[in-house]
Amino acid sequence: MKGKMSLEARDLINRMIQVDPKNRLGHDLESMGHLKQHPFFEGIDFNEVSDKSFVGLRAFIDSIKPAKFEEVKEQAR
Repeated sequence: MKGKMSLEARDLINRMIQVDPKNRLGHDLESMGHLKQHPFFEGIDFNEVSDKSFVGLRAFIDSIKPAKFEEVKEQAR
């Protein structure tokens, strides 16, 4: 997995899959604030996400062409 995703993504995943739930990022309201501030989510306005006016993800999804998925499948083989 190393090298396949950003350092921010790896850090986020590692902090969310801790065995002890109390050590997981996002396990309670205070930690949820830390989760939202994680560098992986830089540029995300969670107020827009909450009121469903966030267009960043939709724009990203719309920009991906089906051929890109085929390219990823081929690389995985």
